[in-house]
Formats: sequence, C-alpha cells, structure tokens
Amino acid sequence: MNRINRCHHFKRSLNSLEKARIVLGIETSCDDTAVAIVNSEKKILATRNYSKKDVQVKLGGICPDVTAQIHRNFIDKAVNECVQEANLRFSDLDAIACTTRPGLVMCLKVGANKGVQLAQKYKLPLIPVHHMRAHSLSAGLDKDVHLRYPFVTILISGGHALIAIAKSPSDFDLIGETENGSPGECLDKIGRALKITKMPEFDKIHPGAAIEMLASEAKGEQDYFEYVVKFPSTGGPNFHFTNLKGSFLTMIKQLDTDSINLVSMCASVQFTVTAHLCQKVHLALETLRFRGTDANQIVVSGGVASNQFIKNALSKVAKHHKFELIVPPKHLCTDNGEMIAWAGLEILRIQDNASIINNIHNYIFVNDKELIGKDLTKNWGPPKPVKRIVLRSLLPFYDSLIVKNIHAV
Repeated sequence: MNRINRCHHFKRSLNSLEKARIVLGIETSCDDTAVAIVNSEKKILATRNYSKKDVQVKLGGICPDVTAQIHRNFIDKAVNECVQEANLRFSDLDAIACTTRPGLVMCLKVGANKGVQLAQKYKLPLIPVHHMRAHSLSAGLDKDVHLRYPFVTILISGGHALIAIAKSPSDFDLIGETENGSPGECLDKIGRALKITKMPEFDKIHPGAAIEMLASEAKGEQDYFEYVVKFPSTGGPNFHFTNLKGSFLTMIKQLDTDSINLVSMCASVQFTVTAHLCQKVHLALETLRFRGTDANQIVVSGGVASNQFIKNALSKVAKHHKFELIVPPKHLCTDNGEMIAWAGLEILRIQDNASIINNIHNYIFVNDKELIGKDLTKNWGPPKPVKRIVLRSLLPFYDSLIVKNIHAV
C-alpha cells in the first residue's frame, strides 16, 4: 500500500470510529404527544406517539386546554419509554430537540417545558425546532435519500400549505403559501358534509382519507368532471383552498343528498384540490426556472402527502420540470418525534450555534405563528406569457404533463 492510499485508509478508519450523535426529539405542537430518539446514522432507536382521537371526536375538534392536559398526561411516559427502549441513559444523548413554533401555544409549552427540564437536569444542549422545517427535513431520514441544498419543499396538511426553498437546515425562503384554508381541512370538511364517516366502512378514518378511498373507484375521466366548481382567479403561487371548499359545500347543500354519486363527487373534489395545488406548484417552479436555481429536488411532506392521487400528480409536475420528487414514508408525513430529532441532528451537523442553546434558563419561548423563512411571496411571480397545466393531464389516464401558453394567470 503506497503512502497516499495509507493516508486515505487511515482517514476512513477515523471516520468509522466517530461516535454517532444521538438526539431526543419532542413534538407537541398539536394533538400528538410524540417523542423519538434518532442517531446521526439515520437509525430510529425508539419512538412513541400518544393521542386521544376519541376525545377530539366527542369535542368536535381540538380543544387546546384539553389537548395540553393530554400532553401532560403522556409526556413523561413517552420520554421514559423511549430512553428505556433505546437502552440509553440521558447522559448518552448529545442534545434535546423540541418543537417551539408554530402550533397551539398551550400544547407547545408542554413539550418545551419538558425539553428545558431535561436539558437543565442532564446539562445537555437544547435545540428549538421549527415544526414546518422539520417536516421538510424528515425526508432525509430515509437511508436511500440524499438531500442536496438548496431543494424545494412543499408542505401540505390539515393546517398548512406552502412552497419554500430550503437553503440549509435552518435557512428557508417562502415562495408560496395559503391565503386561506389548507388541502387537508378542505377535504375533511367536504367529507363531513357528505356524511362519509357515518358509513360503517369509514367510521374509523379521517374524512379526507375516506374521500381518497371512494375516489379510487372512479372508472373514467367523466367521474372526475361530473361535479365542477370554479377555480379561484388568482395569480402567483399562493393557494386559496377556502374558495374551493365553499363552492363544494354550497353545491352539496343545493343537491338532493340521495342523488349525489359519491364516487364521482369524491373523485371531482380530490381532482379539484389536486389541480389547484399542482397549478400553483407549477407556477412556482416556472418562476424558479426563470430566475435560475441549483435546486433539482422537491420534498413533499405533511399529512396530505400520503394521498397517492396527489402524490402521482405532483410527480408529473416534478418530472416536467426535471426535478426529483421525494416523499417521506407515510408514518413520517404526519406529526412525529423522529422529524424533530432529525432536525436537531441536522442543526448540530452544520454547527448552527445561533439555533443551539447550551446554557438553558428556566424557560424557552414558544410561538403560535412563525413563517418557515424569509417571505418572498409578494415578489414571486412567473414570467409572461405563462405556461399553464392542461388539467386533464394530471389524471392517471395520461402518462405525462401537458402545458400550454397563456397570457394571464
């Protein structure tokens, strides 16, 4: 072995001996009490997720003070079980990461207070994590995925809809967001109006998931266009889901319930939400191409990212723009502790000292509203003439996306 090869071999040996960093992540931004321990080799050492969905059903939604009490009931149990399952001591951890923004303040405080308590007691760094950034970074937990900065991230859930550019684990630019509503809330409200979850086969799942299941029974194009509403006449990449929701709810009220073809209605609703989402993503990518970018990956995260129809349509948009589409596994699309721990590890990796608290005091601030990054939405618009999607080409009967030139958006 020559001198150069011996040198490379020695460096590889040193790297293999480096201790994997370990972070415990805490997520309590909404109704899930989620805790996980993850290491820098992308191994999930332990995970727990507790919630009381039956309580929410009885209350007709999420009540912040009740949900916060549920978090308090579960947080110690979740943390202790994770540490025991991972066969670790708290002193083996390299840091504690917890969600501090955005979310329900009363709920965020439970996780943040637990993070402060652990960091103080075991003299560990505390890493406050932005919930939406963590969703975007969660795709990196897949051992087969190698995220390359910058990348485009799309977050679609029951509470969010946004398009951003991730420049680093703690540096994002917001280029599109919802001005009203979200895709998950839109699907759920329409599903409830159709009384789908009162059907025995759907009484244990979310209305939005029930819509996806019924829509999957659509046989031809006509099923997706039997119930048509007007799309919001807005320019740029911002979303307007409340308009779509209102139009469908009005239509359902005006129709005789017995006359509604549930499969066609669900297919039409799902297609309309998907088309609005894809059109806005397309406009954002058109602008990105016009301005120039090194990004060539799109990460789609959030609960709605698990919808297969939406995922397939977005893959056509990504392919048209020559982007690689990355969607985390289903269990990482919803709120979870793994994504918070991984976000903490990513912040440790780049040594972002501004995001790491080494000497924690008795409290940490939480925030119910905070953008994912710098707001560029007001100045983010595509060049004209604009190429827009021929919406039918989003359907599974078409192999690729079709676009055409228009002069207004």
